[in-house]
This record gives sequence, C-alpha cells and structure tokens, in this order.
Amino acid sequence: MTDKRFDFIASGSYLGVNGYVVSDDTPKPVGCTDEYDMRTLDFEEFLWAKGLKDREVAYIKDAFAEKKPLSKAMHGSFTSLFREYLCVGGFPEAVSNYVQTNNIYSALQITRRITRDLQDDFGRRRGRDNKPVFNANEVARIRNAFSLIPSFLGKKNKRFIVSKINGKGAKDAGKDAIEYLKDTGIITKVHNLYVPATPLSVNVISNQFKVFPTDIGMLVGMLEDGTTDAILSGNLGMGKGMLYEALIADALFKRGGRFYYFAKESGLKLDFVINYLGDSTILEVKAVDGNAKSAKTVMAHPDHYGKTKLIRIKDSNLSFSEDILTIPHYAAYLLFRRSAILPVD
Repeated sequence: MTDKRFDFIASGSYLGVNGYVVSDDTPKPVGCTDEYDMRTLDFEEFLWAKGLKDREVAYIKDAFAEKKPLSKAMHGSFTSLFREYLCVGGFPEAVSNYVQTNNIYSALQITRRITRDLQDDFGRRRGRDNKPVFNANEVARIRNAFSLIPSFLGKKNKRFIVSKINGKGAKDAGKDAIEYLKDTGIITKVHNLYVPATPLSVNVISNQFKVFPTDIGMLVGMLEDGTTDAILSGNLGMGKGMLYEALIADALFKRGGRFYYFAKESGLKLDFVINYLGDSTILEVKAVDGNAKSAKTVMAHPDHYGKTKLIRIKDSNLSFSEDILTIPHYAAYLLFRRSAILPVD
C-alpha cells in the first residue's frame, strides 16, 4: 500500500520477528512498521487487574517522586499485594483466574501449564516447508537450558554456565539454546560489566551473564509446591535472595530498559546496574534489611570504577537519606519509564 489510506495491526510470535521462520523469503518492509513488545503484566498492571483505581496506584508513584514513605497502612497493603503478584506472575490468563477465584494455587497451575506448553513448542516448531526447525538433540538442549535456570539462580554468583547444558551437538550448541530462549521472549540475559561506568553498554562482557525468566510466575512455578505458602507468609528462608533478585529483573525487563550486573573474581558483586537519570546507578537488592560492602567499595573508588549512585531495594518503606534512595520491592517498576518499543539488545 502506498496511498496511506489504511493502518494495519498484526500480531505474531517473537520467532517470526527474529528469523526462525524457515523458507520465508518475504521481504520485511523497512521504514513502514513499528514493532511493539507485548510482555506479561507488571505489578502496576496487576494492581489494575485487581480492581485498584488510578488514584490508589498513584500513591506509589507520588511517594517515589517525592522520596517520602507511604503511610504504614498503604505500605502494608502494597506489600501484601506484591507477594500475591510474586506467586501469580503476570500471564494474563493466570491473573484473570486469580482475580476471579482468589485461589493462588489455581493460578499457579495455569502458569505451570503455560510453561509446559512453551517447552513443548520447542519440538513442534516447523518452517514454511513443514520441516522441523530443530532436530531432537537441539530440542533436548533447549529444554535442558531452560530447566537449569533455577539451579543457577540459587547459586551465590547466579551466573549461568553454558557448558553445563547437556546434549550432543556443535561446540556452540549450548550458546545457541540460550539465544533461542532469549529470542522467543522466554528468558532475558543480564550481562556482567568490566566496570559499572557510563555508558554501560560499551562495558559489557558478552560471555558472562545471568539468565532470568521474563515472568516471575514461571520461576515460582518451576519450584516445588509450598513455595507460594512461604512467599505469602514472608518466610522464604534461604531461597528469598534468588526470588527477590529475579522479581527485580522481572520489573526492569517489563519496562523495556537495559540493565546489567557487576561481579569480580575477588568477590566484589553488584546485583544490578542501570543508567538512572543519566547516572550509573547500583541497585542493591535485599530480601531483608542490611548493607552490602561491595556497593560502598565501588562508590568509594570512582577513579577505578567510575562515578556511581546507589538505590537500595528491600522489604521496607520508601526513604531518602545521605543521597541514597531506598525503595520497597513493589516500587521497582518505577525505575524505568514504560517503553513499548522493542529494545535493541
């Protein structure tokens, strides 16, 4: 069409966008289309689904903008709602089920079923020639790579080791499995940095990364029964570090911003690093109160690591002191402005 009388809206999977349609020689129009990345619901959208009004959701935004705490009652209410979101995740069908039934376990089963369907799709995918896109070994590697995510996130450094992926094939087969999961929108890769200095994207270590599911519900669903009870009661035990870091990755990913981490063999470790309002900013993620020595070390040596700022994310009310912003986990989605355009990675 050249007369511009019509606008078209079309939907499709990430796979078509990222070149996994075999034998498709249809040219892609250049300069005529906008691509929008439809991700699962974030916490703000979960609140809307739960029936909260804009003015109620705005309490979080207003406190964040003013760097002032919410009332004790509001903080308690949002903390409780956030624990529900952590259990349910953001798949629309699961959220809809939870809103209608108020049954966490029913919603969890839907998320698990969706996750199984995603894994089954690895072997069913066919090109336009009706031939399988992947052979049996490739499908096995992709499934194994996906299943390894919780075990790596449960480790101290959380870094994903590609060589641990099982399956026969080429030397880079494990890497290919990870790239496929990323291209399908099932996982996001968070890369390590040489130094946490702006511009962050030029300091990326391409072969060092963590892997997070793109929806927190998938990770919770991959864990054993009883995890949701621990989450709702606030008694997660040793697993809370993994889940809280994953849910912050969930919040950042769904807003479309770029985020990284920083870790050295010496033990120096920053959970996440983002460009926040033009500054390299450390996100220190804590399940409970406490201070990390690594952030203090990095901030004390700007000549070596670059100038950085600090935002603490933990299970407490919002506060601002000594140029450090502390926010509750449920406010993490506000760290990036919402971006609907598919980001280039």
